[in-house]
Amino acid sequence: MKQRQKHYSFDLVLAMTLFCVFTVVALLLVGIGSRVYASCGEKLQTDYQLRTALSYLAGKTRYESVCLTETRPLENTEAIVLTERTESGDYETWIYFYDGALCEQYIPAGGAVDPAAAAALIRLEDFSFTLSEDGRTLDLTVRAAGRSRSLTLCVNRFAEVTP
Repeated sequence: MKQRQKHYSFDLVLAMTLFCVFTVVALLLVGIGSRVYASCGEKLQTDYQLRTALSYLAGKTRYESVCLTETRPLENTEAIVLTERTESGDYETWIYFYDGALCEQYIPAGGAVDPAAAAALIRLEDFSFTLSEDGRTLDLTVRAAGRSRSLTLCVNRFAEVTP
């Protein structure tokens, strides 16, 4: 009878050991999965920021009433200036990087620009652009969370551009 009791205690110890190993492995998998999920969420958020910024800029430059796209200095930065003709006169949209965000101001042509009064569109780490020498293409680069995206746009398709 004593031998049978030892056999049951060995089975119990083996079953408890297997249960503990299963529990530890399950907890490790849950921990790893949560880190992967958080990382994917951060990457999706960053991709969203980058795509949104570039899509917004592409949409703005392609707007049919925009007759001229140029770059101008603005305090400690450069700005993309989109001039559009409306029935009530010419207006300018100034797009620039200020205080960690892509910003925009819509003012009458020749009006004063106040960078601090602009509408912040989306938070970014960096925003840079280059207008080609002939004034026909605009290269955009945005960066967020250490990742960057670039886009080249055709601008001033119908305007007379003088370099």
